Amino acid sequence: MAPAQSAERDVDIEMTHEEDDDQGERMINEEYKTWKKNSPFLTALTWPTLTVQWFPDVKEPEGKNYSVHRLLLGTHTSDESPNFLQIANVQIPKAVAPNPKDYDDERGEIGG
Repeated sequence: MAPAQSAERDVDIEMTHEEDDDQGERMINEEYKTWKKNSPFLTALTWPTLTVQWFPDVKEPEGKNYSVHRLLLGTHTSDESPNFLQIANVQIPKAVAPNPKDYDDERGEIGG
């Protein structure tokens, strides 16, 4: 009787591993979908940056639904080109409480 119970336990363990693998694949797929949806908002830099720092000052233009933040970027070029510091202005939308009516059951998210 003991060998039959052992075989059942092995099958249960294998199914648990398969379920874990499926859950991991679903999570990776969801992360990829999120990245793909947001990738148009990424900015291509001519050179990679090793220095990124948010400035503490924030401007909130009157009548606008965003705030303006400043960002310091430092280039990391080859030895043949000079390095630069760049200051970028970033418009960040003001936080808005999500409306439960905008929930999309198919996507499992609120909004776009």
